[in-house]
Amino acid sequence: MKNKKCKIMVVDDDRSLLDTITDFLEFEGYDVQCVTSGEDALVQMRPFQPDLIVLDMSMPGMGGKGFLDRITNPDGNTLYPVIVLTARAAMAEYFADKKIASFLAKPCD
Repeated sequence: MKNKKCKIMVVDDDRSLLDTITDFLEFEGYDVQCVTSGEDALVQMRPFQPDLIVLDMSMPGMGGKGFLDRITNPDGNTLYPVIVLTARAAMAEYFADKKIASFLAKPCD
């Protein structure tokens, strides 16, 4: 039986960052789906069924916070594990009590 690739959805409106992250993750063997808005992520996440979502906060439309609110159950757990990746480092405190997998401030290694 063939090993299943781990699926990662990257949600960010910065096209160059999406390209960089996608190249890196695909090189490491992950199946990557990129979307540029929270609205598109909501549409594409169910058919894609990601094992992990990497989410930017600062995007037009509903933004990362709106998307995160939409995929969070009443008990505070998200439908899929989420890593928040944002240039807004001050938001680390906001996410300290949220049930996310991790918080990373841009730029990061």
